[in-house]
Amino acid sequence: MRLPCIPDVQAVGKVYADYAQIGAGCKNLLAFGVFPTNDTYTTKLFRAGYLKAGSNAVQNGLGANPITEAVAYSWYADESDGLSPDKGRTQPLYPKNNAYSWLKAPRLSGEPFEAGPLARMRVNGDYSGGVSVMDRHLARAYEAAKIAAAMGQWLNELVLTQKVYDDAFDMHSGTGVGMSEAPRGALGHWVRIEQGKIAHYQVITPTCWNASPRDNKGVPGPMEQALIGTPVQDPQRPIEALRVIHSFDPCLSCAVHIARPDGRPVVLWADPH
Repeated sequence: MRLPCIPDVQAVGKVYADYAQIGAGCKNLLAFGVFPTNDTYTTKLFRAGYLKAGSNAVQNGLGANPITEAVAYSWYADESDGLSPDKGRTQPLYPKNNAYSWLKAPRLSGEPFEAGPLARMRVNGDYSGGVSVMDRHLARAYEAAKIAAAMGQWLNELVLTQKVYDDAFDMHSGTGVGMSEAPRGALGHWVRIEQGKIAHYQVITPTCWNASPRDNKGVPGPMEQALIGTPVQDPQRPIEALRVIHSFDPCLSCAVHIARPDGRPVVLWADPH
């Protein structure tokens, strides 16, 4: 794909050229694919796949590669460590030795993966740059231009007299997995329905991929790895570290919890099991 001219973003890239060498992280990139371009869902504007260790060799789809969640450094009971989301539990355990996050640590085949616009653009072959702070910003801008161009065609395909959603779905019992892309990256949902009610539900958000804590092997998540080695001129004002974090565009809502004014930790949880 020929990248569009976006003068302001390209100018920022030149001014902060050193950030093309900062914040690489794990260099594993993951995309679930999004925006079908035909009625059979066989082609998409952004394909599914993943890249490992900065390679340009795209591994198509996910195949049988397992997604699991580690909780060794998360404030959850260890009984759910290493389970796939369809079997995972979300049982809070606070305080907990060595834990430091309410995020779990999702892993694909045991490895951390970065999600987001850079992952989508690299997997799709639309961006050939590296993995860094500046690459994330550039890819995000180029992706926005790509989607904006596609929207012109999508708007012309709208049929105003058709229903905007399907209300015929009636699943009394069964399981389902939904993998798509949110603006911040790969988004997965796992659900089990029993007698017309949701019996089990798990979600892995893009920020959970990117901002995950260490896993049960002690391996840091993508954002943590990206911060390692970042040069900081003034430890009292670590703006460089903030720039690395901002490049991931993290969503704080993915790990928000309520604190009492007196500071005492109280975990309220109703386990359906």
